[in-house]
Amino acid sequence: MAKLFISKINTFHLSDESDLKTENMFRGVKEIIIGKVNYTTLQFEVDQPKFFLETIINKKETNSIILLLLVHCDESVPPLSKQESKEINYYTEVPLLVLSGASSSIMKKS
Repeated sequence: MAKLFISKINTFHLSDESDLKTENMFRGVKEIIIGKVNYTTLQFEVDQPKFFLETIINKKETNSIILLLLVHCDESVPPLSKQESKEINYYTEVPLLVLSGASSSIMKKS
């Protein structure tokens, strides 16, 4: 779909921590996406936001995002609540798809 519209795909890895585990998860996700997605206009960024919702809203405003796909990868952090998902959808005004990292086929290595 991105190729059809000559779109840029931005991947934002957001984490509460700035440690080796976060860096490894970011690199792993980046490698998996690059390995599975045959597309040249991919950008990757890692960030440690203080306020998750505000960060998502700011990313949307500065990157002209038309779709948000959130993949929950860290089992030690609870997934988004229904209320948080509604707030993200409301304040960003773009479609939101939330997946579990364990069930996302893009996150599984071939």
